[in-house]
Amino acid sequence: MKRYVIYILLYLCVIFITIWVLDSPTLNKLGKEDGLFEYLTAIYLLVASAFFFLSYKKSKLKYQNIQIKPATNYFYLILAIIFFFGFGEEISWGQRILNVKTPEFLTEINVQKEINIHNIELINLTDKNGKLKPFWIRYLTTIAGLFSLFCLFYCILVPLAFRYLYFCKKWLQKIYFPIVPIEIGFFFLASWIMYYFSIYMLPSKDDEILSSLGEIKECNIAFLFMVIAFYFLKHVSIPITKKERESLLSGVD
Repeated sequence: MKRYVIYILLYLCVIFITIWVLDSPTLNKLGKEDGLFEYLTAIYLLVASAFFFLSYKKSKLKYQNIQIKPATNYFYLILAIIFFFGFGEEISWGQRILNVKTPEFLTEINVQKEINIHNIELINLTDKNGKLKPFWIRYLTTIAGLFSLFCLFYCILVPLAFRYLYFCKKWLQKIYFPIVPIEIGFFFLASWIMYYFSIYMLPSKDDEILSSLGEIKECNIAFLFMVIAFYFLKHVSIPITKKERESLLSGVD
């Protein structure tokens, strides 16, 4: 676990230094639509999806090197689908790469006139005039807001409950729920803090720089999920109690 923490720290330090060293025009260029950070986000999400899918294929309940019984974990498949969807949405399903025209019905309801779902006005952070929606509406009715809540719930609250609440731990073990290491989960908080701190400290707070910082934050979140997916692939996460392990081992021929 220590090496994962070190790698994440190094990555976030590089990003943080990048924000402070580069001037606003260069930062805006890197954080713009179809810029470096957007494509990095898409790559991280795609790799995370692939790792989750491989974990789904690999997931069999094991104790040391002894295979006890098949235990295909469908939670990994669900995560693979979620992050593949995120990858497709990030690049508007290849619209700009393939130079595909937005269908007319989407042009009317999509804030950015693109082939994607998350920019549809009803579930987008802003309305058709570009005005940011009220706080609770953003977090309860938009895809970006719901994804932030998902990060908070899955990567921070669930690992804390697993570690400190016995009844939660028993239930999560029973359904073989993949638990994010809390050491990695706390980096989601660090990423959000870095985002808001940068907004507060940077002299320029125009819409373009705020958009660029938002893209960088999304890139950091995608990177963290890629690390989590790799962690699961290396340590297929199916937590069981000592009693359950002994019971399963006693049934091995």
